Amino acid sequence: MTVKLRRRLAMTQKTTADDIKSALRCGSSSCSCTSGSTVHCPTPTHEDRSPSFSVDEGENGKLLLKCRSRCSQAEVLDALIKMGLWHSPGPNGHVGDRVTKQLKPQGITLAMLAKHKGIHLDVLVSCGVREVVTNGVTKLEIPYYGINRTETSNVRYRNLLDKDPEGKIPKFSWAKGSHPTLYGLEDLEEITQQGWVLLVEGETDRWTCKEWNIPVLGIPGKSIFKPEWATLLNGIDVFLWIEHGANDLAVRVAESIPNVQLLEAPDGIDDVTEAQAVGTHVGPLIDDMKKSALTITQLENKNDAELQHAIAPIVAHHDPLELIEAAMVRSYGANVMRPMIVYLALTSRLIAFRAGAMPVHMILIGPSSAGKNKVIDTAKVLFPNEENGYEGHASVQEIPAGSPAILIYGEYQTVHAAIIFGEADSLPASEDSAPASAIRSMLQDGILKYHVVERNNAGQNRVRQIRKDGPTVLITTAIKSLGHQLMTRMFTLDVPADDAQLQSALDNITKQHLAEVEPVPDMALIRFQEALQANAPFEVVIPFVDRIQDGLPKRSIPSRLLRDYHRLIAFIQSVAIIRSAHREKDTSGRIIATLDDYAFAYRLLNPMYVDTVVGVTPSVTLVVETVTLLKDRDADLKINYATLEKELGTHRNQIRRDVGKAIAMGYLNDLEERERSPRNIVPGEALPDDIGLPTPDTIRHSVT
Repeated sequence: MTVKLRRRLAMTQKTTADDIKSALRCGSSSCSCTSGSTVHCPTPTHEDRSPSFSVDEGENGKLLLKCRSRCSQAEVLDALIKMGLWHSPGPNGHVGDRVTKQLKPQGITLAMLAKHKGIHLDVLVSCGVREVVTNGVTKLEIPYYGINRTETSNVRYRNLLDKDPEGKIPKFSWAKGSHPTLYGLEDLEEITQQGWVLLVEGETDRWTCKEWNIPVLGIPGKSIFKPEWATLLNGIDVFLWIEHGANDLAVRVAESIPNVQLLEAPDGIDDVTEAQAVGTHVGPLIDDMKKSALTITQLENKNDAELQHAIAPIVAHHDPLELIEAAMVRSYGANVMRPMIVYLALTSRLIAFRAGAMPVHMILIGPSSAGKNKVIDTAKVLFPNEENGYEGHASVQEIPAGSPAILIYGEYQTVHAAIIFGEADSLPASEDSAPASAIRSMLQDGILKYHVVERNNAGQNRVRQIRKDGPTVLITTAIKSLGHQLMTRMFTLDVPADDAQLQSALDNITKQHLAEVEPVPDMALIRFQEALQANAPFEVVIPFVDRIQDGLPKRSIPSRLLRDYHRLIAFIQSVAIIRSAHREKDTSGRIIATLDDYAFAYRLLNPMYVDTVVGVTPSVTLVVETVTLLKDRDADLKINYATLEKELGTHRNQIRRDVGKAIAMGYLNDLEERERSPRNIVPGEALPDDIGLPTPDTIRHSVT
């Protein structure tokens, strides 16, 4: 070590040798780092499975750091700083007070998981769980063995102890080439001899059950149960632990194992591990629950009765949409047009999918901080999702950030479900890529198919098809339009940053700040969507749909009108589904939509329809009409952005966008040729008269 580096160590040192040793121990009872003088090297490039890093105190309390694998002192020091075990000096060489000492290593260790879940460390070790270090971060490797403990390529990683609040790091991930299967198949022979098995969700509950000598297998996710797994359990009694709200899993298992016996989680307890955490003896608990196990029919009848009781006030109301709008006003403000549009788009996931038809996929476009996410959140909170207790079986799921292929490989519900991409950047950037093609197919054809080349255990390449059935609704946000092929499959909802929008956002922030308690979502409305989900798909017929077609603009319009016409129909169907308790059915059992359903959809959709199909939004129309009016008043007036800003009181950026749209469509012209000079905006072609949907009165008149 150089004199300069020794001086640097002395000036920045804030922890003791024991502090660093404690933080760099892996926690495994079988590892020599537990009591030995060496621990694991923190350098990211050094996967130090056999402890080779020593920390000693020299004269005057100086720390002596050494890696036997010859990692440089600079690498070691930088790694310790990133882990919070050392502190970066200021310009004068001294450590500032702003630096906080953090002694915990990054990631998760066996000891941390065992303590957090109350599981004996030996159980984890016996199941082959071990620590691995990637880029200086420790995670747990959970092997999925085959029968008789044969090695497989199926490996799951636990990356975090708890969910990442920012959603950037997944709590779990699969190793490349893994295929989800039942967890614990190495015990299948012993389970078969005992004559019964308890199916639980995930690895943790299986570890807990093993402590109580319960024959158990883990299902790797609430949304995963493959029919071929049932053949492994032939000839034995199968019991399934049902967490609160996880009835979808019960239905899925019962489709393959009709005689499965269901154990409902006790009140106040969700899973087996939680039961043990509150002091319950799990073995006797399971024995008692087996005596009162339910069949799938009994569970469905019981849950249906509870659900119908919970949503009775919604169903009995003359118009559930009034209750939905009122709930949105409480959290969003007076004008809830945009959140209601998103709500109907999310509801379109329930419509029976037919060839050529599409649910309502939507993109919200507007500048940063215009409130796009607030619009989505206002609607999302009224649907079953992970944030209101439907983890693993949510009908609306959110992907805040991720790689372009995350939808293809991620464990998401796709059948009559909705997925919200927090940012359009998460979607495949290239329109020619295979992931982009797969996602477009999912949006338009209602099914995702993706072929990927993988290596098998013998090192041979093979092609695996990933298939996800739909229909699946996609909602996303962006500050500008996406690629042409994707945009033609989506409705555009403009979220401008105008004065009214900004004032509404300020009012909401003030109201939430002054509120004594945080507003809670309306559980009756959430359960209302849960009930609709349970009865999906819905067939809805619109008897007057031909009159809507007759009333569409007759002038030349984009060829994409066919797709948007499908979406208009889907919006009307969504309104009818929400009002289904007050709608008649035809002889085929289809809900019959009424003119009132069209009127509700028209009120919300006409501005968006004009924008998506024709491009003449209300704000564009207002700008064009204002330019015409100003020129009529004073033909010599030179109109620029500042003139319109003063006249309309609208933000300059919004005016610039609207003027640009109008010029592109020929409704305005800019006579100024110099690029950096004030504009000289004049009227262009007249705005068309038939740019919107036919009015409800027009349809009513044509029908009657």
